[in-house]
Amino acid sequence: MYHLAARTGMTGTWGAKRCAMLAEQSGCCGRAGKTRAAESQAFGSPGRLRYNRFRRRGVMSEVEQIEQQIEGLDDRAFARFREWFIEYDHARWDRQIEADSAAGKLDALAEKALAEHRAGKTRRL
Repeated sequence: MYHLAARTGMTGTWGAKRCAMLAEQSGCCGRAGKTRAAESQAFGSPGRLRYNRFRRRGVMSEVEQIEQQIEGLDDRAFARFREWFIEYDHARWDRQIEADSAAGKLDALAEKALAEHRAGKTRRL
């Protein structure tokens, strides 16, 4: 299911009004179950809907610039980028886990798991 408010992250009264306006412009009734096609037709790339308010003012964030560059990649370059990014993401996650472990942030979880094992609450995989 797809919903413009969820996609745009709009909340509150202003968000509801803006979502209704976007739904009307895109030909979507704004309720769940509509496809991304109507949104894409009205706004271009569906991933960019939430950034439209910045684009109108001519301001593009660093992340938006990166998104635009990624969208311009051909299939082969995109596959290479995806491969690199997955490796980078995993390495970054590993460094964060190591830092959290060294800082003692995982000690309570480890102790709880060991206590459950000593109490016989675990089973052999």
